[in-house]
Amino acid sequence: MQVKVIEEHGHDAALRGMSYSFMDRSLDVDEWWNAQQPRAEKRAVLLAPKEGGHNSFLETITVWIDIEACRAWWSEMDRYRVGKTQLSQSTMHTLSKRGPVPEDFEEGTHWRVIDAFTDVWLSAKGDINVLKMNLPEGFLQRRMVCLNYKVLRNIIAQREGHRLKWWGVFIESVLSQVKNPEYLK
Repeated sequence: MQVKVIEEHGHDAALRGMSYSFMDRSLDVDEWWNAQQPRAEKRAVLLAPKEGGHNSFLETITVWIDIEACRAWWSEMDRYRVGKTQLSQSTMHTLSKRGPVPEDFEEGTHWRVIDAFTDVWLSAKGDINVLKMNLPEGFLQRRMVCLNYKVLRNIIAQREGHRLKWWGVFIESVLSQVKNPEYLK
C-alpha cells in the first residue's frame, strides 16, 4: 500500500470561519482576525475532538490523497461516501491491455492466485466481463481521494486497531503527512 498526501488546503480559512461566532460586527474583520488568529489555533485543538457541531470547521480543511491499495482494502474504504470523492485507475479500460504480473498485486497475494488469474486472462481473450468477475482481491488499484479532516477523523476513529493491516498503514501514513494531525486523533 502506498499513501501520499498530494495537497491540503483550507486551514486558515477554516479557523477564521470558526472564530466568526466570537466577532463583534462593529470591528474591522481583518484587524480582528490578525489579533484573533493565535487564539483560534489554540481553540481549534480543543474543539477538534468535540462532536455535535463543535468541530464543524474540520469539514472545510480539504485533503487530496493518492492511494495505491488492494481491492480488499478499497471495498472497505468505499464504505465512506459522504464528504469523500475519488477518481481511480480503470480496470474497465486497462485490465485487458496486458497480462498480469506479480507487481500488479499486493505483497502476500499467493502465487497460485496470480497464476490462476493469468490463466483466466489468457483464456478470456479480452472479455472484460470474465476478467472483472475473476479479479483477485489482492489486485492493486490507484485512486485519488479528496476528503476533509472531519471525514478523516471519522475513518481513523472507526478503523484504528482494525484487524485488516492496511488500515494501520493508511492511518499512520496520513497522520505522518497531514499538516495538523492533532485534529485527527
